Amino acid sequence: MIRTVLFTIALVQIFACGLPARYGKIQDNKNNNVLPSSIPSENYELMGVINEWLGTPYEYGGNSQRGIDCSGFTALIMSEVYDLKIPRTALDQYNSGGRLRRGDLQVGDLVFFRDIRSRGIDHVGIYLGDNRFAHATESAGVVISDLAEEYYNQRFSGGRRYIHE
Repeated sequence: MIRTVLFTIALVQIFACGLPARYGKIQDNKNNNVLPSSIPSENYELMGVINEWLGTPYEYGGNSQRGIDCSGFTALIMSEVYDLKIPRTALDQYNSGGRLRRGDLQVGDLVFFRDIRSRGIDHVGIYLGDNRFAHATESAGVVISDLAEEYYNQRFSGGRRYIHE
């Protein structure tokens, strides 16, 4: 509820200030997650939905705000925001969609990470712009992270595009 109110207040302030297609940071006070500072207006819905999920606990196989895993989170976001049905597992999501390099990522693309030892795909998130992505982590639930963080930078395996095509 607090996240919804904060998001609504931020949008009112955005439009009251007359900023065109970009707006400032929205912060979830519970987890100190910050959405990217430059979000095109066509992605307001995506950011609003993600804002509602911040702080949701991790649950392997979960598919609700009581608990969700990384691939369940991306599948749910793609369905809710873009009305797209994508595969449920991170590996199946990786094996479908249009392949992308890091430099070609756009808001709404999925980003994938591999296990260093097995080199298999074991994690997925949704790209938000400004090198940030939203994902469900075992340690903190749904959060926003930076691709440049050493952990994610070393494990980045590529992106996939289901929208903008």
